[in-house]
Amino acid sequence: KEKELGLENPDIERRITKLNSDWDELCDLAESKSNTATNALQNMEDYDAALESVDIWITGTQDVLKQYADLPMDREKLDRMLGEHEVTCRDIEDKKPNADAILEKGGLIVEAIKHPATKAAAAKKLADLNKKY
Repeated sequence: KEKELGLENPDIERRITKLNSDWDELCDLAESKSNTATNALQNMEDYDAALESVDIWITGTQDVLKQYADLPMDREKLDRMLGEHEVTCRDIEDKKPNADAILEKGGLIVEAIKHPATKAAAAKKLADLNKKY
């Protein structure tokens, strides 16, 4: 019966072997692309979380600094305010390496993004943080 169907034909066997090999390569390539996409998505989610964290911190720090706009006339209140301001300044300096790292990572992520709309959105977030910072 196999002879009638031509299944013993070496050309057909070679084609089936090639087809199976091509299929395996395609499966490997699809898995590799899937892993790359998954890693890129995780990196973007990590970056977004870090970006949001710094953005929240900057907004809070801006709110604290706005309190210093009106200086009290009372020496005791002024001294307390100066102490709080020094703590805020140290906090800003402590956060600087983290913010710089996020800005640098964001630049690398924006460079690597291929999709135009996603690239534009990531670039805007990065620009907004850079402007605030």
